Amino acid sequence: MRPFGSIAYAYIPQDLKLHKLSVRSVRVSLLGYFGHDGYKLLDKSTGAVFKSQDVIFEEGITHIAKQPNLIIFNKENDPF
Repeated sequence: MRPFGSIAYAYIPQDLKLHKLSVRSVRVSLLGYFGHDGYKLLDKSTGAVFKSQDVIFEEGITHIAKQPNLIIFNKENDPF
């Protein structure tokens, strides 16, 4: 099972009648699974969520954000 947020490349089908030099895949992030049929993917550049079976994953790299830095406020740096 792959971790959610994994970086993947989803294949763009040829039936979309693309130009022969156009891109054949799009970089996406894994959101979940559609049962045993395919993957639920998010294209961050367009915000589109879609289902695909033709996906190649990059191992060890995720889109998951890192923990934010802890900021402790006192009288000198209090923004309020």
